[in-house]
Amino acid sequence: MSFTDKLLGRNKGKASLAKMAQIPLVLMDSKSPPFDDWQDPEVNIPEDLKQMFNYYSWLYQLYMFFVVTSERFGNDLAVKIIEKVDESEQKILGTTSFNIYENINSIHLAIQQLIESPIIEDMDGELSEMPLEYGLAKRFLLSGDFSPIKFEEEDVGLNEVAILGLCLFHAKQSALTQFENVISNIEIENA
Repeated sequence: MSFTDKLLGRNKGKASLAKMAQIPLVLMDSKSPPFDDWQDPEVNIPEDLKQMFNYYSWLYQLYMFFVVTSERFGNDLAVKIIEKVDESEQKILGTTSFNIYENINSIHLAIQQLIESPIIEDMDGELSEMPLEYGLAKRFLLSGDFSPIKFEEEDVGLNEVAILGLCLFHAKQSALTQFENVISNIEIENA
């Protein structure tokens, strides 16, 4: 029996907003795909940054849930589902929650800004436009909006930003595949 069949029970292929909101939370809680596959296998994360990088990668995977949900059901319904995800998660975790709704909005805004004004870095004497996930990693590490610790620019090396960027890209691919598979056959009831 598939994950969605277990979650939806007798209503195979049909889900309420509340059931849709449970999808990422159940997967995250059980560390099931995609939340078990966030770290790029080609990188070594410093031990003292591993938990933080996992947190950022999971936030990005939650954002991918929003993206896939929005593509499938439209932005308005996706926003309602994310609000339900946030409500459910806050009931479970309280003040230690991910602040999913707020963070998804912040990530969405950051991505829009990075598309309009990509990060440019000096790479061996040549200015290069960096990938979107690199820019997002830099924002995660240097912005008080996301980071539990606000790093100063001089305290974060390009290596840490690049490692997190690679993990974010890897986490995105894993999340898109998983959420597209799960959500593709679901219809929303009473939307």
